[in-house]
Amino acid sequence: MANVWDRFDQAAEACYEKLAQGERPPELWGEAFEVFCRTLEGEKKSRRTTLEDLEDETEWNYGFSGFLEDYLDDLEMRKDYRTLLGVSEYLLKAFSWIHGDFLDLEEIRIRCLGQLKEAEE
Repeated sequence: MANVWDRFDQAAEACYEKLAQGERPPELWGEAFEVFCRTLEGEKKSRRTTLEDLEDETEWNYGFSGFLEDYLDDLEMRKDYRTLLGVSEYLLKAFSWIHGDFLDLEEIRIRCLGQLKEAEE
């Protein structure tokens, strides 16, 4: 299981290396998220229901939670509400979430819908 996540780990590491240099290239963050999605879909497990389950399965070696939080924050900072909406909707479908989880994706989703509606007016 661990080897399938190595590509994600490399992509996420590239994001943080650029961040340490004061850069936040959106294409790198988006690519790392795409690698996360493809790997997750290829590794579906019937017992995995939460992001924490995935972290447990990989012995917390890949920092998925931290990466996702940083990626969502980056999208919001850039005011890329369309992408942020898509990412939050994907994650809402991919995992079970409990109200009050550190990533309140439903709140993010609602905020994005509001921002996109406001931009249309």
